[in-house]
Amino acid sequence: VRGSRYDHYHDHDHDHVHEEGAGVRGGELLALGVSGGMVPCPSAVVVLLFAIYVGRIGMGLGLIGAFSLGLAATLVIIGVLVVRGRRLLQRLSEGRRLGKVAAALPVLSAVVICMLGVVMTGIAIFNL
Repeated sequence: VRGSRYDHYHDHDHDHVHEEGAGVRGGELLALGVSGGMVPCPSAVVVLLFAIYVGRIGMGLGLIGAFSLGLAATLVIIGVLVVRGRRLLQRLSEGRRLGKVAAALPVLSAVVICMLGVVMTGIAIFNL
């Protein structure tokens, strides 16, 4: 894409590669956290409706504000860890064994999620 951060043209004579994940800035992570914190949550709606019911609207708004700040902070922290973890995994994956493990992780995680789903379904069915 012409004009993007990762693909641009130079007037000098050397080759270099632009790492795709290197362009993540703190402001972008902050925007992720703020936008995620502003998304309406069904639990927040329940808290606000209950606060209106008991006549404590201020307390309900404070709880929702604290919940939103916590969600925003969590998203920012996860974003930072993903960026840092990617760099660490790239350095560690230069060895063949870790490279094979890293290639198998998506399949392994899918199997674990499916197994958890089967276990939870079994528990739900037999505990009726």
